[in-house]
Amino acid sequence: MQFMEDSTGKLRIEDVITSVWHPTGQPVLHFGFTDKVIWLRLFVRNNTADSLLLSYEQAFISDLTLYYTDAEGHWQPIRSGYEVPFTAKPVLDHNQVIPFPRSNGPVYIRMRPLIHATPVQLITLKQWELQAARQKMDYGIYAGILLLAVIVNLFLFAALKKNYFLYYSILIFFYLMTSATVMEGYAIYFFPRIPMMFWYSIVPVLDMIALLLFCISFFELRNRHPDLYGVALYSAAFFLIYLVVLSFLPLLPVLLANQVFALYVFVIASVVGLKEGRSGNPLGYYFSGFYALWFILILVEAVYIQTGAPQHIFPVSYVSTAIFLEGFLLAILVAKRFQREKREDNLRQFEMKNQIEKMEQNFRQEILTTRLEIQEETFTAISQEIHDNVGQFLSLARIQVNIMDQQEAKNGPMIIELRDNLGRAMTDLRNIAKSLNSYYIQNNSLGETIASQVQHINRTGFTRLELSINGSEREIDNQRKLVLYRMVQEGIQNAIKHAKASTVHIRLDYTGTLFLVEIEDNGEGFDKEATLQQNQGLGLHNMFSRATLIGGEAYIVSHPGKGTIIQIKTPFQ
Repeated sequence: MQFMEDSTGKLRIEDVITSVWHPTGQPVLHFGFTDKVIWLRLFVRNNTADSLLLSYEQAFISDLTLYYTDAEGHWQPIRSGYEVPFTAKPVLDHNQVIPFPRSNGPVYIRMRPLIHATPVQLITLKQWELQAARQKMDYGIYAGILLLAVIVNLFLFAALKKNYFLYYSILIFFYLMTSATVMEGYAIYFFPRIPMMFWYSIVPVLDMIALLLFCISFFELRNRHPDLYGVALYSAAFFLIYLVVLSFLPLLPVLLANQVFALYVFVIASVVGLKEGRSGNPLGYYFSGFYALWFILILVEAVYIQTGAPQHIFPVSYVSTAIFLEGFLLAILVAKRFQREKREDNLRQFEMKNQIEKMEQNFRQEILTTRLEIQEETFTAISQEIHDNVGQFLSLARIQVNIMDQQEAKNGPMIIELRDNLGRAMTDLRNIAKSLNSYYIQNNSLGETIASQVQHINRTGFTRLELSINGSEREIDNQRKLVLYRMVQEGIQNAIKHAKASTVHIRLDYTGTLFLVEIEDNGEGFDKEATLQQNQGLGLHNMFSRATLIGGEAYIVSHPGKGTIIQIKTPFQ
């Protein structure tokens, strides 16, 4: 196989026969970026009975004409190329395949290769049929996987309303269009009348716009990187304008410009990824790394176009290989982004739930605190009323009894008993007033106030109370001391009133890291769980709520017939 260049494009078959020819030296033709017409001369002798096909494995040859001499010595043309209607081609294939004539003389081929390297094969009809079937099956699997990715992400966009799913689908769709119309030419099977070179020119530009929009959406450039957002947005707008005027420009300059613009968009995408990575998002580094791999494969394809080597490893070009890898890798990034957002949403929900629970707890504590303050104010008012009024009347009555004692000797024993009863009543009223008065409780230690309560109840003779203190008493803040005292009061009241206990033991333990108050009785006991479930244990709920109010915890152990143990653990301060 030999070649010669026709720089004018006007030479006829009769003109080139006597021209100077050069050996091609390899089965992959490559002439770089050129709009020249290339003539080829082949010397083939077919001594077999098989029909041969001459296959130029390149879809984007505009015009390829084979000239051979018939039995009468006349030149006969066989035309192929994308300018020939698909159904009018001598062999229906996305590449340029021509039946090779049985001719003893040389065969001449006129072609315009433009930019692509072109592998050439001389192949039997049966071999071509098997090869074509395998190529179509391989590309069908290739395109089916990419289309599935597009469809799945469109469904995800519709379901989850995440824009990056939509922009991923748009980007991969245009990548597939690039493979089918620009690199491989398989689109001709689905659209036989498609103007191949028109789509060859504009689809790469649509790729660039789709990639810029994907960057804007996926990395939220408008909020995170306003400077890069402006660059990407204005570049996309420029490419839209470029699409409008593109059809009026010469083909070869457009193809060269598309290569330059593709490199420009690659640089923008890489900068976006790197800047996002530096901002703390590792997906940015992955994105830049993926497009670095993309760029390497594009460079390898460019070298192949210029030199014919290295030959394609897979059934598709290096660009189509890059498209498939990019679709897969970007799908991983999109999935990672969604997982990250889901984790962030779960974290926000968890924090919001905790915040709501904290607000509810604070609200309950505020209510309890307010109720306790009202209760203490009421107790203080009652205590003051007992001291100022009832105590005054009892004191006056005692004075009067003393006067009667001096005047009426005959009623002496009765008056003495009455005087003693009045004395005891005054003592009890003072103790009650002290137990109700929060100022008294706050100005004395917790042990002293509880001891006073124990003495008061023991004098009644109804129940025997015992108080033990482990360790040296430590300072407890007034709020905590007041709440603890009221909880002890409630525990004692429950043991006497409900449990009918004969003995109640109160223990204050200062030896641990937490202050422990324990109230144990030998009363009737109860089923704690059943009481709480039936919402009958208002006192129990108050006990738990008050413990929470002072940053502590209350524990209650009780069984019917086995008494009750109440433990309250709280920090000292």
